[in-house]
Amino acid sequence: MPAAPLGDRAAAWSRATIELVTILTEAETEFPLSESAASKRAAVLTLLGNPARLRLVTAMYLSPYSTVTQLSEDIGLSQNRVSSLLGSLRRARIVEYEMIGRSVHYRVSDEFARAVVAATLADD
Repeated sequence: MPAAPLGDRAAAWSRATIELVTILTEAETEFPLSESAASKRAAVLTLLGNPARLRLVTAMYLSPYSTVTQLSEDIGLSQNRVSSLLGSLRRARIVEYEMIGRSVHYRVSDEFARAVVAATLADD
């Protein structure tokens, strides 16, 4: 995938930073985390520990409501592989989809996953 123009990357970084700060300041996080909250976050981190899934979730974060075809082109994986990865992310409720006409469009729905992606983008 060719590098995005500097203006696009700067805008994405800025958007990611703002979202991360918003999520972290608005979060009602218990301290210490409850067992159920810790288990849920650990499951998200486990799924995002796979580089292909992390790249896929990052692509959806930067371009919400993308189709499998668009995501496949964005991250350079086959449509079958992207569909398989999306299946595991849907089952974990990290992403959700919406039918628009005959197309299925995906977006990141889990706030913790969005915060993780925002943090990885802010680190670049």
